[in-house]
This record gives sequence, C-alpha cells and structure tokens, in this order.
Amino acid sequence: ELAIRLSLGAARRLLVRSLFMESVLLAVAGGALGLLLAWWGVDGLTALRPERLSDLAKVGIDMRVLAFAIAISLGAALLFGVVPALRATDVQLGECLRSGAPGSGGAARGGRMRNLLVAGEMMLSVVLLVGAGLLVHSLIALQHADLGFRPDGLVTVETMLPTARYPNAAARTAFTNELAERARNLPGVIGASISTTAPPDYGMSGFGNVEIEGRGPLGAAAPHAVATDMVRADYFRVLRIPMLQGRGFTDAEVETSAPVTILSKGLAARLFPDGPAVGQRIRFGSQGSWKTVVGVVGDVAAMGAQGTTRHLQAYDPLGGGLIALGGNMAAPGLLIVRTSGDIAGLAPALRGLVHSIDPSLPAPDIATVRSRFAAELAAPRFNTILLALFAGLALVLAAVGLFGVLSYAVARRTREIGIRVALGAQSGDVRTLVVRQGMLPALVGLGLGIVAALFATRVLASLLYGVAPRDTAAFVAAGLVLLATALVACYLPARRATRVDPLTALRSE
Repeated sequence: ELAIRLSLGAARRLLVRSLFMESVLLAVAGGALGLLLAWWGVDGLTALRPERLSDLAKVGIDMRVLAFAIAISLGAALLFGVVPALRATDVQLGECLRSGAPGSGGAARGGRMRNLLVAGEMMLSVVLLVGAGLLVHSLIALQHADLGFRPDGLVTVETMLPTARYPNAAARTAFTNELAERARNLPGVIGASISTTAPPDYGMSGFGNVEIEGRGPLGAAAPHAVATDMVRADYFRVLRIPMLQGRGFTDAEVETSAPVTILSKGLAARLFPDGPAVGQRIRFGSQGSWKTVVGVVGDVAAMGAQGTTRHLQAYDPLGGGLIALGGNMAAPGLLIVRTSGDIAGLAPALRGLVHSIDPSLPAPDIATVRSRFAAELAAPRFNTILLALFAGLALVLAAVGLFGVLSYAVARRTREIGIRVALGAQSGDVRTLVVRQGMLPALVGLGLGIVAALFATRVLASLLYGVAPRDTAAFVAAGLVLLATALVACYLPARRATRVDPLTALRSE
C-alpha cells in the first residue's frame, strides 16, 4: 500500500506523518485507559495496605503523575511510531510493486527488532515472576514458622487504669491479681498469667555493656540489644515455652522482685558459650543491679519488617513496680489467657470480668496472639501482593507481545504458508514452523531473564525468610509459567496458520 502511494506521488513526509498520527491516537487511547485503571488500582492498593502504612492512604494521582503518564504515552508514540514509519517508507518501489512484498532488507530488520522486543519482555517477566515466587515462598514459610511457643488458644487482654483511682503500684498489682484469678475460673480457661508484653512484641533495651561476675565487661563481644520482659511465675507454663535449664520463678521471687533472671537459649549461648548459664551472675550496664541466672528457656520468635527473628531475651520477675505511663493513665500489665474452648466466645466474658472489678474502666483491648502475628505479617503480605501484581502484568504484556508478533508474522507469510500447504505440508508441520518461530525469542528471553534474576533477587534478600534468594523452586516455577504462557501465545497464531486456504493465498500470483 505504501509503495503504491509513493509511486503515485505521495510525499514520504506525509506518509510518515500519517503513520505517526495513527501511533499517537493509539498511544493516547492506551494512556487514557491506563490512567483509568491506575485510578481504580490506587484505591484498591490503599485498601489492601497494612495499618502501619497509614501514609499510603495519601497516595494518589496528582498532576506530576499525570504529566509523567502523558509523557510516557507520547514518548511511546514517538519511539514506536516514527521509527517504524521511516523504515516502512524506505522501500524499493519496483520490487514491492512486482512481488507485493516489502523492500529488501526491511522485513528482516523489522523481524529482528520485534523478536528483540519480545525477548526483552520475556526477560523482565522472568525477573518479576522469580521475585514474586520468592516472596510467596517466604510468606508461606513465615506463616508456618516455629514460634518457640504454642500460640493457639492464647488471648491477650490490655487494660488501662486511671492513676486517680489506682495511684500506686500496690493498687495496680491488686487489680491484675484479681483479674488473673477470675480469668482462671472461666469455663475453658486452662491458664492465665501477667507480663509486660506478649509475642510478637518485645521490650527492647539497648545496653552499652554486659558484665558477668568475675569476668568484667564483655566489650565488643557483648550483645548490642536485649529484649527484656517482666513476667509472672506461670508465664512460661501458660505460653508453653520450654524450660531447658534450671527452673522458673517462684511466687516469692515475683512478689519481691528478687534479683534473678531467666535467659533465652540464644542469649545464654551468646553470654556463656563455654559453660552453663544457670548460677551465673550478670548485669546489663555499669549501673545495673546484679542478677542471678536461675533458668534458660527456648527462644521465642518475633516478627518485624525483615521477617521472623529470634531476639536475645531476658525475663525478670514482675513485681509491684509496674507501669506508670505518665499523665492520668497507667498500664497494669498484659493479661495472657490460654483456653481450650471457643476464643470468640471468651472475649465477652473477659470484658465482663474487667467491668465486674471496676465498671468505670474503658473497654479492654482483647486480641488473639494469632491475630497479633497476622498483623505483623501484613507488611510482607502487602509486598508479596504488589510484586505478584507487577509480575502478572508483565506476564500478560509478554504474552500479548508474543501473540501480536506471531500473528503479524503469520499474516505476512500467508502466501508462503499457502505454497507449503499446496506442496503437501501437513497442519502439524505448519504449526511446528510457527511455534518454533515464536518460541525462539521466548527461550532467549527466558535464559537472559534467569541470569538477570540471579543478580536482581539479591535486592530481596532482606525481605525473605526461610528461602534463599536463589531458591531453585522459584526459578523453576517462573520458567514453567513463562514457557506455558509462551506456548499458548504461539499456539493460537499457529492454529490460525493451519487454516490458510492455499487457493486464496495463491490467487494473487
């Protein structure tokens, strides 16, 4: 068509402008549709955000984003409209008019460029699919991680006491003792204890040094931070944290805030790598008090931005010196209840207990330990959803690109396919020819994508738990998904090619 127009006197400049305007119209239409989808997508993503990412609610499409989208659309029109238009109008008129085919060299150059673009789409798809697979695997590992205790059946109750009615530690301790005692008598409750925090939270304190009696400060070998919790004597039994060495606290030690402590396995191994920790005396900070280690318990997991970790933990007896927050409210400690019955039905009973002791208190904050861990998993889950969405979009774009290139190639080779069929080629031969033509750039893109993913996944290392950045399963799964998608994208044009009527294809000859 272009050769006929040029032979009739059309200026090449006008033809390029006409083709460019077609590209602009397509780009503007695509940009407008993309903005509409983005408008809806931003609302959807902000609805999925974790509560701790509250600033994400402010994200929206502003004028800068709009200008960027318009610039991208016009840039795509310029790059993918003008360059092919210049190439398409650079033809040998005599040859094109005789054979009805493009000028020599143009088809080959265009085919190489199209295959290069398809390979690039495939490569980026592999990188995103591998990243999404790693995050999905990591999220599954987080959900099934060994937490170091039994979270099922655990409920936490957090109350706030006005300092006007509970002015001292003795009054607040009496409240918590009565609340825990009444909770133990509820149907289905098999244990109740009090602590300053409950997993996955922890009380983090920084220490300049750690001293072991008879050895002096540890210096550079000392842990930089230790999570310190204050607990009642039955805390480890209620949470079912295993006692590995020594013993737990006695009721007398709790009531008198005796100078004793219990260490987690990780902290004990860090402080006493060459011998038992029980019986040793330690203190945190040069001004701290000396405490005797009476026991070592298992490590308890805590979840943060980088997944599940085992914090270096110390437990002190929870006496009467707890906890004035300043102002007019105080925290008497966190009630932790273990039940063998229905957790949902326990919440109203616990609220009733608080109000039966003091009807003027505000409603307590009641949550299951499972839900507390689920809240900690919200950020990793959100990251996984985001990358999975991007990977899905990239996969769709790669499939559409491969389908479009092959459909175009089949349309250009209609006469060739007709000749092959007329000479006896079977449908399977034609399908193999077309699929092989499409799978070649797809396989090249897959190979390049795997190499690129080996380097790109290092960026995700800090977001992964229980899975290596070069996890074989993620790479194999991404490759299989991409191969299956590429085969489907190749098969549809290949099936269309087998339906070419040789008489229609050869009629122009």
